Formats: sequence, C-alpha cells, structure tokens
Amino acid sequence: AGLAPDLVEGVRLYNAGHHLEAHEVFEQVWMAEVGANRYFYKGLVHLAMGFHYATAGDHERAVAKLTLGLDFMRGYEPAFLGLEVEDLLERAAACLAEIEALGPKRIGAFDRSHIPALAPAAPRH
Repeated sequence: AGLAPDLVEGVRLYNAGHHLEAHEVFEQVWMAEVGANRYFYKGLVHLAMGFHYATAGDHERAVAKLTLGLDFMRGYEPAFLGLEVEDLLERAAACLAEIEALGPKRIGAFDRSHIPALAPAAPRH
C-alpha cells in the first residue's frame, strides 16, 4: 500500500520546504476528515506549521506547534497511511529539542537540514 492519495500534494510541498503551503493542504484534509485519521492529519498540520515558524524565526510558535504535532501523531507509529511515522517523530522531537535549546534569541541558527522529510513507509514483515 502506497501513500494515501489525499496526502500526496501536501507531502510534495512539505518535502520541497514549502511548509506553510503544505499546512494548508493538510488542513483541508483534516477539516474534511471525520474518522480516527483526523488526529493524524491534525498532527501533520501542526508539524508543518511548526517547521514554518522555525524557519521564519518565531521561536514561541515553533515550539508550540511542534509540541502539538508530536502529541497528535504519537500512537500512529511505526507507519500510517503510507507514511513512515516512527522516524519522523524521533527526528521532529530532536528538532524541537534543538529549537528549545537555541531559545528565542538564537532561533535563526536552527539548521533547516535537520527537518525530517515525510517519507514513504518501509515495507514491514
């Protein structure tokens, strides 16, 4: 099973570094969703926005959104809807720790290369 079709465009935008635009795509999917997947999509909304704020230099909002995103996505490991979740959460949590350690005055030093990609789930046997 591949990536859920309603995630494809958001994942493409996110992985291209367009976190604000990816957030908008994920938000549309989240708002239309009524099932258990809703919290997963909400987590993607917050993660994308958190990384947008981190790269825009807004420490307080980056910490808040990344924290919420991680909270919403916990429990969907190791993979969900065709996305690798376990590695994503580990790497996003490391980014959050880095951002918290930098603090508001040094947020500009956040290394964007640490932002985890949204990767297809590896086959598990």
